[in-house]
Amino acid sequence: MKEFVQPYRKAFKESHTRRYETEEPGEQMQVDWKEAGLYQIDGEIIPLMIFVATLSYSRMSYVCFAERQDREHLLHCLTNAFEYFGGVTEKVMFDNMKTIISRRSGPEVDWNEKFLDFVDHYGFKPTVHRPYRPQTKGKVERFIGYMNGWLETSSVRSLHELNVKLLRWVEETANQRTHSTTERNL
Repeated sequence: MKEFVQPYRKAFKESHTRRYETEEPGEQMQVDWKEAGLYQIDGEIIPLMIFVATLSYSRMSYVCFAERQDREHLLHCLTNAFEYFGGVTEKVMFDNMKTIISRRSGPEVDWNEKFLDFVDHYGFKPTVHRPYRPQTKGKVERFIGYMNGWLETSSVRSLHELNVKLLRWVEETANQRTHSTTERNL
């Protein structure tokens, strides 16, 4: 019997992942990075990353290009996201980023001190998803998949100009759609 059931176990387990829905606006924001590839900026070809923040309740997103995924760029992008959304959510869910975590042992997380200073300043609770379980922050992952249709490839004069183009797409297209899960306009 065990041998017969074995092929079906994985499919059953994957198909029964329970979706976490936030009950209130302002409850949670999910954050992630996406490798954007090489971009030509003012004649120089450089690798860029895209920072993505998605509000869990409404699915509204904020995105921006960054040159690196270090703590300085992360905190700058988070500050811009809070400003864009007009406030700070109660919780912010992250990947297991080495830039914000000093050590992790199972569910226990030792946060980086500089990151905790930032957290205290803005007053949110940081959380991280379980390792090797990206579907825990599926709202931001889903938006990253959605935005694969927009990757500006033309040459631009500055990173600022590229960010203006990306944010225009987010405001005019991505954040204007009716979301398929919530069936609400963002």
